Parts: sequence; C-alpha cells; structure tokens
Amino acid sequence: MVDILQSKVIRPDKLTWYMLVGDKTDIKPAGEFPAGSGHTIANGSRFFENKTEIRYEYNDGSWNPVGQVDLTPPADGKTRLYCNFEDLCLSPVVGFALDGECIVDWGDSTTPTPMAGTSLAAIKTATHTYSEPGKYVITVSLSEGSEIGLGGTNYGSMLITPGGVKTPLGQGYRNSLHKLVIGSGVNLNISSSIRNSYSLVHVELSDDIDNISDATFFGCMSLVSIVIPESVSTIGGSALANLHGLTFVKFVSEEPPTLSASNAFEALPRDCVIYVPEGTLEDYTSATNYPDDSVYTYVEY
Repeated sequence: MVDILQSKVIRPDKLTWYMLVGDKTDIKPAGEFPAGSGHTIANGSRFFENKTEIRYEYNDGSWNPVGQVDLTPPADGKTRLYCNFEDLCLSPVVGFALDGECIVDWGDSTTPTPMAGTSLAAIKTATHTYSEPGKYVITVSLSEGSEIGLGGTNYGSMLITPGGVKTPLGQGYRNSLHKLVIGSGVNLNISSSIRNSYSLVHVELSDDIDNISDATFFGCMSLVSIVIPESVSTIGGSALANLHGLTFVKFVSEEPPTLSASNAFEALPRDCVIYVPEGTLEDYTSATNYPDDSVYTYVEY
C-alpha cells in the first residue's frame, strides 16, 4: 500500500496526474480528459475498482506518492484521521459533537481516551501529546447506538489547538490531516465540519451518511476526488466549493442529490470530471444547481 502520509501540499498546476493499474507498477493511461490550466488526467482501465492507486510527479521528474484510493467504506465502520504531526504540532485536540460514547485511539500505543456526550449540539474534546513528530492514525470507535457530529465553525478540521483554529498554530494542526475516513454513525449535518483542511488529500464517506451540510469540505484545496454515496440525499451550500485540486466527483445514486444552493460546487476546476450512473446523464445535467454540462465533462459509468 502506498503511504498516504508521504503526500505534500503542492499547487495542482505543479502536478501531472496518472492512474496506476494492473500490478500497480505500470502507468497505463487509457485516454486523456479535457485539460485545463491546472493539470491533466490520464484514465486507467481500473479507475473505479477498489485499491486503485494514484500518485503524482513533480515537474522535475521525481516521483512522490499521494496514496491509495479505496472507494468502499472500511469494513469495521470506524472513523480514522491520518495525520502527520510536526515539531510544533504535537498536542492535538480532537473535537466533535457526541451523543453517546466513543474511544479515541491515538495510534502511538498509548492508552486510548474514552469520551462521552449527550447531544450533537455540544462539542466534546480530547487532548493528547505525542512524544515525537511522525505519522499517526487516530481511530474513533463508537459504542453501539452512539453518534458523532463532525466539527462546527470553530472546530474546522477536528484537529485544533487550545488557542483555536484561527491562530497560525491552529492552521498548522489543521494541515496535519492528510486523509479522513468517515465511518458509520457520523452526522455531517453540522456546518463547516472539515473546511479549510488544506492538506487533506483523500476522503472516504460511509454509505449511511444522508446529508453533507453547508461548507463541509469548503477550501480543502488538496482534495483529489470524492465519491458521494447513494445514501446522500442533500448537499448544502459551499459544501464542495473551492476544491482547487479536485480531479473527479463520483455520484453513486441514480437520483441526483438535492443541491440546496447554487454555490455547492463553486470554483470547481474546469477539468474536474463528474461521474454519474449509467442512464442518469440527463437527470444529473438538468438537475437544479449542478455544474453546467457545457463547461464540465459528465461521464456515465
């Protein structure tokens, strides 16, 4: 498996994107999508199969892996934060609304932290200090019947400092998050859940999420792609806006989710491809507030 945490924040116009297929050592582009000013995309024959890997190439020719794209939710349904903590950011605070109980495993063989809450209207936090910089996977395990509400305006990426996300150091913590697996029992109806997580490259959504609220992924400029599960019925304003590195959006539902505002996909890169189920092209391109099909490429799969 390619290590997601080897990724770096880099402007999309400095990347050339490829799809690895077959034995994952060959680059086998099957065709090129319309190129924009940012990057070009080469499509491999296994584009939508699980465990297909993407990696990128700097303009100087040196390779650096972005990570593995797994288009199915994890089998255990847990929420995971893949982080790379540097010297000045070794004491993260994980914050989310909690109705019930959960355990936070910090990924460094220390004692996990239990958490409890009674309402999705109140933020609960857990603090941890790592002994050294490095790559860690924080795992949140929910008790049966419990529910998490991600973030809120003041808890932008779930990773903050006691001083808050608006401080320079707070943004450093926010930039520690490289991959987010949103598991079962997570509610994305709280606005601004993960916004402005500039280093977030990959997101995987559980298939029991029903809504993606306003500004949930706003400003996650390194996000490569996103798959909208069949369960999602509504996407809020600016929920997927200002994603300057986005290469594709894949919708699973045959019925287009309702976009509650015209800016749901605001500032979408012109070469971002929108995938929709076979036989639904007209439904999606004619749906209210969806990107203009005279500007963006829609592909049935």
